[in-house]
Amino acid sequence: MIYQFDLPWDFTLFQTHIQYVIDRFPFSTWPNENWYSQIALIYNDHNNCRVSDPGLELGQYLTCWGLPLLKARISKTQSSGVWPANRGWHVDEPMSQGIRIFIPVFDSDDSGIEMENIPPQPTPLGFGYTWNTSKPHRIWCKSGVSMQRIAIVIALKPDKIWNARQWAKHFQSFSI
Repeated sequence: MIYQFDLPWDFTLFQTHIQYVIDRFPFSTWPNENWYSQIALIYNDHNNCRVSDPGLELGQYLTCWGLPLLKARISKTQSSGVWPANRGWHVDEPMSQGIRIFIPVFDSDDSGIEMENIPPQPTPLGFGYTWNTSKPHRIWCKSGVSMQRIAIVIALKPDKIWNARQWAKHFQSFSI
């Protein structure tokens, strides 16, 4: 199940700040994937959390969640109209180790999140999304549609599992 929640800031201003960072810092290609690229904002360097220059530009959006940051990135997904059934499936750490927040910034109505055995779910702009990312999931793009999608992905470190559940209960206001 994918949960949608309100963002704690003005979304239009957020889009402006993301576009500013995109204009100033180049995307790096994801290894072996020409359809996906990123701008690292927060990353782990031998278990030390490091903030990149683009991350410093977006600090107010990264530090408002009430939990320590593990990593964050601006991601760009591109589709030329062909979206193979096996593209992009992956699993992330369990919720006891990290809470993922997905925020579409510039999006297409022809994309969303797909989880194993669950049909693709739309992810309208102006909201944040979270789900159990330790289950297989992927970004989904409708076949036959060329599109580009920009999103920010944030991973937060819960102190204890009850903290993760408490956080999720507060922010996961309703299911889509």
